[in-house]
Amino acid sequence: MQNNGRMRRELIKGILIMGMGLLVSCGSPNKTYNKLPLDAIILAFGDSITYGYNAPREASYPAILSDLSGMEVINRGISGEKAFEGRIRLKNELETYRPELVLIELGGNDFLARRSDNLVKEDLRAMIGEVKAHGAIPVLIAVPEFSMTAVVLGMPSDASLYREFAKEEEVLLISNAIGDVLKHESLRSDQIHPNSAGYYQLAESVY
Repeated sequence: MQNNGRMRRELIKGILIMGMGLLVSCGSPNKTYNKLPLDAIILAFGDSITYGYNAPREASYPAILSDLSGMEVINRGISGEKAFEGRIRLKNELETYRPELVLIELGGNDFLARRSDNLVKEDLRAMIGEVKAHGAIPVLIAVPEFSMTAVVLGMPSDASLYREFAKEEEVLLISNAIGDVLKHESLRSDQIHPNSAGYYQLAESVY
């Protein structure tokens, strides 16, 4: 099993090396970015899914992403945070860590609180603008919409606002990564959080 895991990681690294020259946005396929240097700092910014709720700290997706990429990935996830709260604290995080790339995973708690999509989009828009103003690359991680039907059936899907927003702002979007984890009971600790194996799969998807 250990050998299989090692081979899988090496295969992923090989794929990354072949494709590292460009990053292509789902929302803006003609927009390209230079590859990140290996000493780049990545800021993982979000809520409990970024934090690694219900798993050891070393099993969080940012920690695994750091292992897979060989880059420094700083975990600044706060459990329970809504998008407007992230909007307030982001500037200080950017000034503190000065990342080259920022992964933004927020919105899930807003959906649970029934905040409107428009409000969430405006919070995300402000955060994307802040990241760009600091000279970093923003990357948005789509979050499944809150739906009792999806919860009961175990078939979560991304809230539509993320794809719409990515097109509007020409921002890089990672879609379906969280939903693909939460679809599987073996990869989650409860209906809305991955377990350690789920965080590993999420890290692979982001990577």
